[in-house]
Amino acid sequence: MIITSNRDTAEWLAMFDDVLLAQSAVDRFKNSAYDFVIEGESYRARLKPTIDASAPAPDAPAMKQKIHPRSRTRRRH
Repeated sequence: MIITSNRDTAEWLAMFDDVLLAQSAVDRFKNSAYDFVIEGESYRARLKPTIDASAPAPDAPAMKQKIHPRSRTRRRH
């Protein structure tokens, strides 16, 4: 099982309504878990489209490419 979060496990307790159940769940996750902390530049900033101010406005809004949910690779144009 892979669980990802942008919060430290110490902050998870505040996300649950019942503190006792939260503590039990977090204990079980942390007991046999491996922590991978990824630091560095976000890919979101690199993939964000840029706007060319000197270019003319587009005729239609940009549409996101539809990908079949079971497809593992994206097709590139």
